Amino acid sequence: MEITEIKLKKRDKIGKQYAKKYRRSNLIPGVVYGAHLKENIHVLIEKKDLWNLIKKGHSKEQHILRLIIEDGENTITENAILQDIQIDPIKDDLLHVDFHAVSLEEVVDVYVPVVLVGESKGVKQGGILQHGVEEILIRALPLDVPPHIEVDITDLEIGDSITVGDLNLPENIKVLTPADEVIVNIIPPKGYTEEASTEESQTESKS
Repeated sequence: MEITEIKLKKRDKIGKQYAKKYRRSNLIPGVVYGAHLKENIHVLIEKKDLWNLIKKGHSKEQHILRLIIEDGENTITENAILQDIQIDPIKDDLLHVDFHAVSLEEVVDVYVPVVLVGESKGVKQGGILQHGVEEILIRALPLDVPPHIEVDITDLEIGDSITVGDLNLPENIKVLTPADEVIVNIIPPKGYTEEASTEESQTESKS
């Protein structure tokens, strides 16, 4: 997994009134937390840098970040995952960001997004695609965590489905989401019958 470096500044002043002042200066308040940290690190990130992370897909996919945190004359370095971003739904303004600090030698439990690829045969036949589980909880070393999990739906016909148990992932990744959870299925359209579908297929093959 590619590691992206991002610069932050440690902040001492905490609270809503200070957060508003920071945001007016295009600095977004955030926090870095993790099991190996003695205490949370309150930080500031340039608004443009956070938007760049979002544009590159870091808010939707899993990527390791190397946080370079300036603390006066000292520098703190932590590896982390972008855990959460709070955005004002009305103004579309960035409000806060959470970073989950991780050790590259210890396994982590993280949710990885599912990306459907291909065009289903069943959808071409008029079926309706239903996307169930959109994230899979896995356990792995941070550098083994994939940005996303691709699920090929090309061969799915009407009535077919793919569950979490059908995924074929590397041995170094343990899936924690229940195997019977449905990722995607193709449901029949209204009035659909197998006989009608067979006749349609035969007609298409003759033409």
